[in-house]
Amino acid sequence: MSSKSIEIIKAAIPLLEPYFLSFAKVEAFDCTYCKITIDDVEFWGETTALPGYSWETSASIENCIKNIVKRSSSLESLRHVAAEYQVSDPFAVGCISQALDKIETPLKQNPISLPLVGIISSSDQSVIDHQLKAQIDAGFSTIKVKVQGNLKSDLAKIRFLQEILPDAVKIRIDANQGFQYQDACDFVQALEPNKVELFEQPFKPNQWLEMEKLNESSPVPLMLDESIWITSDVEKAAESKCSAYVKLKMQKHGGIRRTVDLIKRSQNAGFAVVFGNGVQSILGCFDEIRLAQSCGVKTAGEFNGFLKHIPLQSEMISFNKGNAEVSGDFDFSDATIENHITGRVRKKLE
Repeated sequence: MSSKSIEIIKAAIPLLEPYFLSFAKVEAFDCTYCKITIDDVEFWGETTALPGYSWETSASIENCIKNIVKRSSSLESLRHVAAEYQVSDPFAVGCISQALDKIETPLKQNPISLPLVGIISSSDQSVIDHQLKAQIDAGFSTIKVKVQGNLKSDLAKIRFLQEILPDAVKIRIDANQGFQYQDACDFVQALEPNKVELFEQPFKPNQWLEMEKLNESSPVPLMLDESIWITSDVEKAAESKCSAYVKLKMQKHGGIRRTVDLIKRSQNAGFAVVFGNGVQSILGCFDEIRLAQSCGVKTAGEFNGFLKHIPLQSEMISFNKGNAEVSGDFDFSDATIENHITGRVRKKLE
């Protein structure tokens, strides 16, 4: 008879420097890991709380996962119980489903090299100039820039970047829901199509009409992120014709199988897919790199959280000339995060 167990592990992974979003300052990744062990073989999943992006909090994720585990006696019941929470608690369910999906359909262990998006975090022009040169020297040709929804300061930042940006490099502008409608209209008119790849999620997730109207006047493509969670969201975006891109992440779509399905549905609907989560540890990045390659995603990936946190005891991903590279070996274990674990619970399964 095989031995089966599940462990839920909490860990705080410090960042090399603070990561600024329009709604949060992130100084450490608040990670929850799911480890399912079958006869000494481990299958891992991860989710990282980011209140403001999602309605889920660290506490709600932990409570939901513990409730799912408490109600489950076997791997089969674990999947069925988790499915009940897919819409209400996608980050929590994604953590468990990521591990379960690997049991049923292991990810291919082949060498991969995929382009990553770079990051400019500052609003200070002298620092921006330095960061841009460093990103280009590192091999990035697409660079992500955060804006806050403050029209005056955002315009100054983007205009300066457009002036100094080399021809071979484009910026990906992310608003993280920070704009009012009229400010967004004024903002996009300053964007140069030959300099800007896209403008991401200017409004709150349910502001579909505003997205549709902005898309009609924007000189650059728009992208939806926080608006896209399930299949009906992709269908609504396609029907409203309010964006050219959709941003997908494994954590918010409930594991590997559901994410692959949503990538394919998005591609079939005519969307260009940007894939990856910049707020997760090396484990989630590793799995997303494999999914991006298997699904034929062509845009620069955002699975760059492993570059933001302190080095862990793992060599799962390397960085080379703007690319994330995996050799094919899975090298994640308790030892990878042992210095950052803040709590854990374990349960035997049938």
